[in-house]
Amino acid sequence: MNAAVLRGLAVLFLGALAMVAFQSAHRPALAQEGVERQVGPYLLRLSFERPPRLDDTNALLLEVVDIASGGRVEGLQDSLRMEGWVFPTEGTRRYVPVFLRPSRERPGVYEGVFVPPALGPYRFYLLGNIGGLSVNEEFATGPGGLPEVLPPEEDMLTPGAIVGIVILGLYLAGLAALGVWYLARRHRPAEG
Repeated sequence: MNAAVLRGLAVLFLGALAMVAFQSAHRPALAQEGVERQVGPYLLRLSFERPPRLDDTNALLLEVVDIASGGRVEGLQDSLRMEGWVFPTEGTRRYVPVFLRPSRERPGVYEGVFVPPALGPYRFYLLGNIGGLSVNEEFATGPGGLPEVLPPEEDMLTPGAIVGIVILGLYLAGLAALGVWYLARRHRPAEG
């Protein structure tokens, strides 16, 4: 086996490991994407205050706009409520308390304060009424919806992530060994 080939495979293997480690450590935060819904003559805009993280207090920002006037609707803190649910594993769900209050700085904006207790898909329900109009709207995380809840920022290398990196390293090492074995067999003179 040619020493240059072995060195090339080793560099390729180490480069792949470095790339995986770099990508997991420098994963970009998601933007605070919002969702809009029209309910009768009102437009509901829902977004997160900042990208949601596990076990970190956050707020859903609800803006209620009267489409005809273009102005925000104030005074809904007593007629609306919000519920949350997380689905951490298939077939299970967990209630997430959400406390809806008016924003101090922005009239017509309401803050649904909550602490994400688990990773997984979330569903938030806005219930009650706006100006006598019944409201029962569901907002979910995921494609076309709100951003997913992320792991805690300081724990990007969780035990599960480390196990995943080790398994990937073993897989890549196995592929490199298989490649070396194949090249060694290919360059061996035929016995006869």
